[in-house]
Amino acid sequence: MLAEGIETLNDFFINYYGKHVDKARKRFCRSLAAYSLICYFLQIKDRHNANILLHKDGHIAHIDFGFFFTKAPGGKLEVDVPFKLVSEYVEVLGGQHSGLFQEFRKLFYK
Repeated sequence: MLAEGIETLNDFFINYYGKHVDKARKRFCRSLAAYSLICYFLQIKDRHNANILLHKDGHIAHIDFGFFFTKAPGGKLEVDVPFKLVSEYVEVLGGQHSGLFQEFRKLFYK
C-alpha cells in the first residue's frame, strides 16, 4: 500500500488529482496510447507499474529500459503477446466500456 487509502493506481489518481482527476485521466489516456504504440513497435515487453512515472499533470512516462537495451535477468525475455495492457491502466480509464477506454482504442488504432 502506498499511503492510507491508496491501494491501486486508480486510488492514486483520485487522491492525488482530486477535482482535476478527469483532466489527468484524459492526459493519461492520450499518453498511454502513444506509450503503448511505442512499446509495441520497439517490442518493449517489460511494462508494469514499477516501470512508469506519472507527470504531475497525468502523462505517463516509462523509466526502465533495461530489457530493451540489454537482456532480461537470467536470460532472454519471452513474452507470448505482442502487446500488454495492464489492467490497472484500464481501471484508471474507467473500464473496458468507458468513453476514455474507447478514446484510447481509437487513438491506438488511428
